[in-house]
Formats: sequence, C-alpha cells, structure tokens
Amino acid sequence: MKQILNTLYIQTQGAYLRLDRETLKVEIEKELKLQVPLHHLGGIFAFGNVLFSPFLIHKCAEEGRNLVWLTEFGRFKARIAGSTTGNVLLRRTQNKAVDCPETGLSIARYSIAAKLQNTRSVVMRASREAKLKQESNLLDKTAQILAEGIQNTENATDLAQLRGIEGYAAKAYFGSFTQMVRQNRDAFAFTERTKKPPRDPINALLSFTGRPQL
Repeated sequence: MKQILNTLYIQTQGAYLRLDRETLKVEIEKELKLQVPLHHLGGIFAFGNVLFSPFLIHKCAEEGRNLVWLTEFGRFKARIAGSTTGNVLLRRTQNKAVDCPETGLSIARYSIAAKLQNTRSVVMRASREAKLKQESNLLDKTAQILAEGIQNTENATDLAQLRGIEGYAAKAYFGSFTQMVRQNRDAFAFTERTKKPPRDPINALLSFTGRPQL
C-alpha cells in the first residue's frame, strides 16, 4: 500500500527553510517557527519570498520530494523534482495511450465518471445533513443530475461530449454549493466560480484547498 505523505505550504514572506540532519526547520528572522521530520513530507509549496537552503533542495531532489514555487497569490512559477524511476514498459504504454483516440476516450470516461461519483457523494452527504427541507430537495436534485452524468459518460462517443457532460454537472454542483456551507454562509456564499484570481473568500478557499474543479 502506498503511503500518502503530507504537503507543507509556506506562505509567510521571508521564511527560510533549511535541513538539520533529517529534520526540516522553518525560520523567520532567524527564529525557529516550525520543525518537521522530513520523511513525513511528500512535497513543499512556497508562496512568494520563501528561501530554501541548497542542502534541503538537494535532499528533496534525491528522495523524490517536489519543491514548488508560486507567487504570493498562488500562481505557479516553477517545480523541482528528482529523477523519474519506475516500470519502463508502463511508461511506454502510457505514451502509446496518448496517441490512441479509443484508449484516450476510455480513460477519460472512467476519469470523469469517478470525478462525478466523488462529487455526488459530497452532495448526498450534505443533503442528509441539511436542516431545511428546501435545501435537501435542491441537493437531491443535484445528486440526480450527477447520477445521470455518470451514466451518460458510458455512451459518450468523443471527448467533446465528455466535456459537455462534465460542464453540465459542474453547473448543477456549483449551483447548489451554497446549500452545502454550514457556517458563516453570509461570508462564504457562492455565486460563481472565479479563478486567477479568485474574487471572494469561498473561491479563494476552493482554489487553495484544491476542491474538485468541475
């Protein structure tokens, strides 16, 4: 079973990350603010003016931990990753799949169906927890649309149809998103999906936490 490691996000400007034996230490103005065993981390994301020691960069590259640089507001700038290892035959098969329309369509069907299934599970849980019947009914309707979308992926004959199915599901999902917000709904009410940059608190949270981008 593959172990899922943590990702460390550093947003404090002027932070300095360095390696002390097998421990990652985060210092701000030469004061230690955080230390984490490096083997607990799968990657590090740095926003804006964040510095890494050379030894930390080398260690992460050697052990396959990604280092990602973004602007202060979250726009991607660069990534460092170590050498790629794995099954050569698997890599060749993956490359061939890209050039085969039938294989690509099959993979896309399963990917979109799984995405819609996970989203539907979130909506159904929110419906069960809803306090108002009106909210529960709206969420149930959304769950039904997502269920139909999952079925329609099986009959899609090209990628354009799959994009249409995904887009229609997204409209239903985000149309009932506010009903899934349980606290501070006035501050986190959802009106429309905006990115680059997000224009309100709920869109900022969606972009930061990586919720399903339907």
